[in-house]
Amino acid sequence: MVVCITGGAGSGKSYVCDILKNDFNISVIDSDSVTKSLYEPGSEVYKRIIEYFGEKCIDEDGRIDRQYLSGVVFNNPDALKRLNEITHPATLRLIKKQTSGFKGRNDNIIVVESAIAHKSGYTSFCDEFWYVYAPEADRIHRLKNTRNYSDDKIAAIFMSQDDDAFFRDNCNEIIINSNDCDRSSLVSYIGQLIAKKIK
Repeated sequence: MVVCITGGAGSGKSYVCDILKNDFNISVIDSDSVTKSLYEPGSEVYKRIIEYFGEKCIDEDGRIDRQYLSGVVFNNPDALKRLNEITHPATLRLIKKQTSGFKGRNDNIIVVESAIAHKSGYTSFCDEFWYVYAPEADRIHRLKNTRNYSDDKIAAIFMSQDDDAFFRDNCNEIIINSNDCDRSSLVSYIGQLIAKKIK
């Protein structure tokens, strides 16, 4: 079974994935890390980004300056759309290849983490979607304290992502990860969820 862990920014997707990996020995693929690997100099994605966004995107080491690129597409829907058109198909192909490799090892569950799974074609190979939910106030607090995001940046991110209703309507399970949830309770709930799925 391929399970996609999804949810909005600051919901704690990575935290849940760490539990799945460290407490339950489940293989986890982080879509952001996969995309980052495609930015390597000389790759097709690298060439297409520079072709479209210009050489200002390259840092002094000849690599894509992800922070600069993030600033370019921030609050620029057309630029973001173009960047996604370049990166998403390549990311999807590589993730599909990786999940196939894990399936060859007979893993019961393989996990893929993505905030934009439903919009990026993950429904073509993921068997289930598990929504990591946290109240908006908790998410804002986390993004401010762990990533030092401004109010404007947080608001823009929230506007660009699907809302709570969408995730609830399109996901098979909900994992509550509010600030008042302790780790042991979360581990226990995830363990019950896994046991239900692999019967």
